[in-house]
Amino acid sequence: MPELPEVETVVRDLRPLVVGRTIRAVRNGKRKLRRPWNPDWNPLLAGTRIDAIRRRGKWIVIELDRGSRLVVHLGMTGQFTAVTETEPEPDHLHLVFELSPASSRDRGAAEARDAGQGTAEPRCAGRKGRTEWFSGGW
Repeated sequence: MPELPEVETVVRDLRPLVVGRTIRAVRNGKRKLRRPWNPDWNPLLAGTRIDAIRRRGKWIVIELDRGSRLVVHLGMTGQFTAVTETEPEPDHLHLVFELSPASSRDRGAAEARDAGQGTAEPRCAGRKGRTEWFSGGW
C-alpha cells in the first residue's frame, strides 16, 4: 500500500500534466480493475475539464468542471502512466483517459520537465487500484 508521501508525489507529478485539460474519451484496457468501471460513466466524463487534482488521505481526487470528481485509490501496485498517442500502451493497462492537447504554455513546462523521457502525454493510463466517479460533495 503506498504511503502518504508516495500518493502526494503522484498527485504533484500529475497536476501539471492534467489540470486544465479536457477528457476526450475514456476506455477500458485489457485488464479489469478490482472494482468494475461502469462503462456508462465514459460518455459522462467525455468533454469534462480537469480543474484540480488533490490528495485526501491515500485517495487521489480529480476535480472535474461539472462539479463531479474521480476518486482513485492506487491499492498495492497501482500507478498512472502518461504517454503520447504514438507510444504503445503498457501491457498491464486497466483504464485509459484520452486528454486534449496541452496549451502551448503547459506543453513547454511538460517538455522541460520530461526532457529525455519522451513523455509529452495525451493519454493517461491507470493501472490497478480502484477508481470511482462521483457527482456530489466530498
